[in-house]
Amino acid sequence: MAGEREQIRALQVRVSKLETWAGPGQAEALAAGLRAVRTDVAVIRRVQGQHTAMLSALSQDAGRLTGSMAVQQADVAGLKQDAAVLKGDVAGLKRDVAVLKGDVAGLKADVAVLKADVAGLKSDMADVKAALAEVLRRLPPAAV
Repeated sequence: MAGEREQIRALQVRVSKLETWAGPGQAEALAAGLRAVRTDVAVIRRVQGQHTAMLSALSQDAGRLTGSMAVQQADVAGLKQDAAVLKGDVAGLKRDVAVLKGDVAGLKADVAVLKADVAGLKSDMADVKAALAEVLRRLPPAAV
């Protein structure tokens, strides 16, 4: 049943077209169709003009962004060079700190030796004081 309805509808459409093209009012039907096509073309041209303007603006924006990107890339290249210099400086500072650590370790060892020497000298001075006190005690009293 649905198939017959579709066939009948298709025949109705074909008969409608046949009446338009072959029957009375053919010129009016063509004129109306032509006016509709012209209206559609005018709308298409208007939209095309808008699209052309938008595309032009977009192209200008893209040009500005490209120029800006070139500046940014140059800035990044400069920053990379600066970072490389800083890395070299930090490596030099690390070497210097390592040398200083070695020097401080050497100084600590020297201070330890000096402390031991000072302790020895204090002990020796105590012995010298004791010996000097013994010598002074054995001396005859001073003549006045």
